[in-house]
Amino acid sequence: MSTLRRISALSLSVALLGGFAATSVLALDATGLYDTGPAQDASFVRFVNGTDEKVAITNSKNKGKVELSTQGAARVSLFLPIKAGAKLSANVVVGGKTLPLELVAKPSEFITVATVPSGPGAFKTMVLREQPTEFNALRASVAVFNFDANCASAEVNSAGKTDGIFKNATSQAIQRRAVNPIKAQVQWACAGKPLGTALDMGSLQAGERYSIFLLPAKQVSLAVQDELGAGK
Repeated sequence: MSTLRRISALSLSVALLGGFAATSVLALDATGLYDTGPAQDASFVRFVNGTDEKVAITNSKNKGKVELSTQGAARVSLFLPIKAGAKLSANVVVGGKTLPLELVAKPSEFITVATVPSGPGAFKTMVLREQPTEFNALRASVAVFNFDANCASAEVNSAGKTDGIFKNATSQAIQRRAVNPIKAQVQWACAGKPLGTALDMGSLQAGERYSIFLLPAKQVSLAVQDELGAGK
């Protein structure tokens, strides 16, 4: 069973989160960005680069750092376990600008923080939060994230079709659904017009989580399999 599949199931039952350290340790993937907190308080945060600039997320207290490029899946960080209920501070550095970021996570919450343009030479962060839904080991879990303010209500279709796998995907909410583990090719659309290129997601795996992003960047669309960082 893969790491994300295990977390998809176990985050619904804190008693089964024993795979994480029971005491507070520095955050994951060697980033040192945050304290993870005790296992029973485990929550998760990841970062997305929705700009055409490199992005760095730093924490001066712990000297931690997450770097995001402008290419493919390297735009998206791992999900990093964090301590629920604690105020988490960081700086988002992009295009010569520094954006302060503060988060407080609820237990078992999954948080996605995207850095996006807010005007010429200006940037902002967008935060979307999700509590895990029931785990289904026989189906894949797919979510869509619309971070493009120029498309207030987008949709995701099968490539070459208008079947509306996801409809009315706004920039203020996450949509998630369970799908059969099949080979998937999808494409975003706005006002009935396709956006970007079709995304080949390969063969979706039962019990795994996937994310499809609409970004206000040259690479307007991106699909990744969600991954979880491993503690230090």
